Amino acid sequence: MERLFAVSHRGIGVDVSRGTVTLTGPVRDAALIPAAERRTRAVAGVVDVRCELTAPPEARTAPAPGRRTAP
Repeated sequence: MERLFAVSHRGIGVDVSRGTVTLTGPVRDAALIPAAERRTRAVAGVVDVRCELTAPPEARTAPAPGRRTAP
C-alpha cells in the first residue's frame, strides 16, 4: 500500500478473509481507487476484492490534455 498511496496510505484499511480483500478508507485522488483495486487483484492468492475506498467529490482527476468533459 505504501507504494500506491505514498502520501495518504495511513487511513487505508486492508482486511483479508479467505482470499477476499476488502479495502476501506479515504483517498486524496479518485483515480487511485481503480488503481488500488487492480493492483490488489494482481496479488497472488487474492480471489476477490471488495473496494470500499472513497474520495471527496473535489478529488476528481483532471481530464487528459485535449480531452473534453461533458458540460
